[in-house]
Formats: sequence, structure tokens, C-alpha cells
Amino acid sequence: MLALVGVSLTRNNCRRPRTPYHTRADGCPIARRRFLQLFFSMAGAMNYTEVTERTRETVMSYAQEQWPVIKSSSGVEVSFYENANTDTPAKVFKAVGIVRAPPATTFEYILPGALRLHWDKQVKSCEIVTIVEEGTAILRTLSNGAAMGLISPREYLDLVTISRNTETGLHLSYSTGIEYPYPEDPSYVRGLNHPSTMMCFPLDSDPNSTKLVYAFQTDLKGKIPPKLIDATLPSIQVTFFKNLRKAIKERTREKTGKTCML
Repeated sequence: MLALVGVSLTRNNCRRPRTPYHTRADGCPIARRRFLQLFFSMAGAMNYTEVTERTRETVMSYAQEQWPVIKSSSGVEVSFYENANTDTPAKVFKAVGIVRAPPATTFEYILPGALRLHWDKQVKSCEIVTIVEEGTAILRTLSNGAAMGLISPREYLDLVTISRNTETGLHLSYSTGIEYPYPEDPSYVRGLNHPSTMMCFPLDSDPNSTKLVYAFQTDLKGKIPPKLIDATLPSIQVTFFKNLRKAIKERTREKTGKTCML
């Protein structure tokens, strides 16, 4: 038996119904069409492992490649990659900076959850839609508006994977947008993220500090001038680092009575 969104499919209840479906003008049964669309969307879950593997390969290359720098502020360097694939947004934005906290601590602050929501004002809410397997889930994220309201709030559905390597100290979160049968909220524009990541590396010179790589590629949808996007997204990344450092500093002061040196 296959359970699908509260509907159990068995050989018996999959037989042709006694009463006809409502039909479209083209004669295609509406109920059957909707059911098949939902079924094949859900069946895509069988390929989630393949999607996560491809996403990981893509984002790991981000950390190694050198791209043109477009913004440098507050100890954060933002660069970009011009994507030749016309089916995706033109640029991947990558921000790199140092956080004066161990990778494990930094990672806990940037993971989706209550702690992240406490300091990251760009994220309004985040919820797990479904758990795919240990360490991998489909998340729905609502973001606040940006650029003084010129970019309205967005909604995203992402396949997110987290991993921790105790030997190398690398803490990694990577994600990509997927199609999933989740109703859209009319108050938000549903955007589409492409392979994105947050990587926490221990510094060779100071294991208690983190080199954080924050890279994302997103299609905001809607009619937003490319120049506005190019100006806004790097600033959002820099602000992310500033707020993260501030949150860790304040929490450290509360716990130890000392302040981290940034």
C-alpha cells in the first residue's frame, strides 16, 4: 500500500470509479489529472538522493573557485560567478568572512530554527514540510521584504541537507529549490533557489575561529530590475555576517561575561 497525502492507494481502491469524473473542455477528467500531477510530483522523492548529491558537488566547487569581487565591507568579501546557463539566474553570489567562534558553534547559529530566527531579520519563518531522511528535509522558508520594500516578501521550498565532519571540522549545509505540492501563500511571491550553501571551515591559524562561505543563487521571480538584484543581494550577505557576529558576541557575553574579539 502506498500512502499519499492522506490517501491510501491499493489495488482495490484504484479501480475505475462507479461515477464519472468531472471533465475539462478537452475531455480530460479533472480529478484524474490533478491526482496524476500530485502523484508524479511526489514520486520525484525517489530521486532526492540524486538531487542532494548533485547539489553537494556543485556547492563544493564554489568554495574552491576564485570569482570577481564586487563588494568588500566589514571583513566580508562578496564575489560572483556569471552562469552561462540561461535556464537559471545569471549570477551566483558568494560571501566569505571570518567568525570568531568554532565551526560547530557558528553552524548552530546559521541552521534553520529558532536560534537563526532570533538574529536573522531577513528570515520571517521556517518550517519542515517533510523529512526525507536523516539530515535531509524539505523546508518552507518565508523571507521578509528587502531594498526598502522594492523587493516584496518571498516564499521558498528547498531540499536541505546538513552534514558535520568531525575529522576535518567542516560543517556544511546545502540546498536547492524543488517543485513540491505545497499550496502557495498569496501574500508571498514563490521564488526558486538553485544550489546554495553555507560552509564552516576551521581556520588553520585558529581552530576556535570559522571561515564561513555563504553562497547562493536565487530566482526571485517577479519583475525586478537586474541592477536592483545585483545591488541588493551582496548587501544582504554582508548584513548577514554582521548580525551573525553580533548574535554570537552577545550570547558569549551572556554565558561567560566576556566579549569575543571580532
